[in-house]
Amino acid sequence: MRKIAVGLIGLLFTLLSTAAAHADASHFILDPEKSGSALNANIRSPEAFLGFQIGSRLIRHDEMRLYLKYLADKSGNATLVPYGKTISGHTLFTLIVSSPENLAKIDAYKENLKAIKSGNTALTAETPLVAWMGYGIHGDEVSSTDAAVMLAYRLTAGQDDTFKTIRERVITYIDPMFNPEGRARALAHSNALKRQQASSDLQDMAHNQYWMEGRGNKYFFDLNRDAT
Repeated sequence: MRKIAVGLIGLLFTLLSTAAAHADASHFILDPEKSGSALNANIRSPEAFLGFQIGSRLIRHDEMRLYLKYLADKSGNATLVPYGKTISGHTLFTLIVSSPENLAKIDAYKENLKAIKSGNTALTAETPLVAWMGYGIHGDEVSSTDAAVMLAYRLTAGQDDTFKTIRERVITYIDPMFNPEGRARALAHSNALKRQQASSDLQDMAHNQYWMEGRGNKYFFDLNRDAT
């Protein structure tokens, strides 16, 4: 029994330590020791642009759109491309991040990729890699879009060798939110019930969404399960 008690105490200490660590503001900063200061000072951070620290509250669709548009307008490393609208009229878009040289030749690279897929591997050496980062397919999985915004900022504004190399060698597509309607419902629930002191009780109202929940889209389809 003594061993069990000691083990439980150790587990509790670990959980409390983890909770305290996650509350630390430094956890909102990516690679603070390596790239915290190697950022383009002419590009405002999400915190400076939006007026709150990412992670301190949930970002709305309109706030995200404005910030990603700002990144595309301010930096030569990104372009914002709309690709459709939801049934409620919210614009869906992708932020494409790479070096200015790669972005200027993106149509040619698309043709290269088609040729490579058909077997012309000779084009591989001169064609950047392509990474697609998709976020927020479920409206109530809310941290995904906040992470997308932080990635967009760091990948666009990062000035250290790591980020420069990524932009030179990779074309990154960041799709920050698939489900604006579901997220809006989830945010409405969260904002209505949030309090100064967070609750870890899973039976707390803040952790139990009302119908209609935020997971589905406008018509409650689960976007990654209800495909036809």
